[in-house]
Amino acid sequence: MQKKTKSGRIPKPKDQPVNIYTGQDSFLAKMQISVEDLNRFREIADASILNELDTTEDFKGQDKDDLKRHLTEVERMWTNASKYDGAWPILDYTKYWFAESRKGSRKRGLRRHDQYLVPMRPTAAAIHVRDGRTRHQPEVQLARQTRSASSTLSTPPATPRKPPVPVNPHTSAVSRSAREHNMLESGHTKIPFAPVLRFLRSLNPSLEHLAPRFREAGIKDGQRLRAVAGWETRRQWLAEVVELDAFEAELLRIALDEVERGIRNLY
Repeated sequence: MQKKTKSGRIPKPKDQPVNIYTGQDSFLAKMQISVEDLNRFREIADASILNELDTTEDFKGQDKDDLKRHLTEVERMWTNASKYDGAWPILDYTKYWFAESRKGSRKRGLRRHDQYLVPMRPTAAAIHVRDGRTRHQPEVQLARQTRSASSTLSTPPATPRKPPVPVNPHTSAVSRSAREHNMLESGHTKIPFAPVLRFLRSLNPSLEHLAPRFREAGIKDGQRLRAVAGWETRRQWLAEVVELDAFEAELLRIALDEVERGIRNLY
């Protein structure tokens, strides 16, 4: 266990954590934190990564201003940030997230078909709008979803974007901590994508690596995920737009059936 600094904060370890939960080289061990608190931290960090950063690039390819805004936002939302010297877990976890995401992308880059490895077509990326600025990425190929007038495939209705909730800079750390704790305990966080992340992580095995593709496909909150669960054509739509393999498609089919029947709660 690392010794705390004179200020009582946990210093940055010499070596960056290499996994989430297992062993002395994990985030769990190096952050000296409970599993519950680590999961809360990951929920906040993951949602900010998907909202603020470009998930089509690796960590080194991130815009400096976007990265700074991400680090600031997570530090603001995460009540335990003050326990760490320089809030190093946020930066280390962000690097880890992108490294793992790239590994997963390379594994998914080829699809086995008729005993040959066939390159997968690239995932369609959405247009991300943040802080009044638009980042243009490759347009979604709607033709894949609506090939003919007779197709039964449908897309979700547009959901009006809610205005951002203004942040009061004078809110005390104590009240913010209590408010965040209550929201996380109840499952209703200020992060719209949190229910989608929680849903993907609840699967066995976890499909949280699909989170960037869910967001790019427009499934950016619990309301939209619940809407997808009610579609008759959801399996075909997810397979084409989110780019699922056969196992992922079946696992999601079962889980979304449970969401539709009210057996699985998103919140």
